[in-house]
Amino acid sequence: MEEKYDLIIVGGGPGGYSAAIYAARYNLKTLVIVAERGGLVTKTHLIENYPGVVSLTGPELMEKIENHVNEYDVDIVDDFVDRIKKEKDIFTLTTLNSKKIIYLKQLCLLLVQLGGNLVLRENLS
Repeated sequence: MEEKYDLIIVGGGPGGYSAAIYAARYNLKTLVIVAERGGLVTKTHLIENYPGVVSLTGPELMEKIENHVNEYDVDIVDDFVDRIKKEKDIFTLTTLNSKKIIYLKQLCLLLVQLGGNLVLRENLS
């Protein structure tokens, strides 16, 4: 049976994971698709401007954030988004490596977090 999501977040950095936490708290069926868990923050040696924490490394921060996400019913897929297509009122996303097809519900939200580079092969219509 195909799974349909209320929210699909493309990107697993602090912004994407924060969005996933908020969405899950509002009972939205949420999926995060990540090419690299933690995003660019994992390459940061030292973070000293995160509220409530004096100093920690990027990987330490992302481990805490991902553990927080894992407390909720959020699905995480480690893959790249190859294609986003709209057919009538449904969006479909196809992943690059697993060729998994994921569906968004009719009333939905798609959030693409851009910490790095994103290349779309086709325009959405």
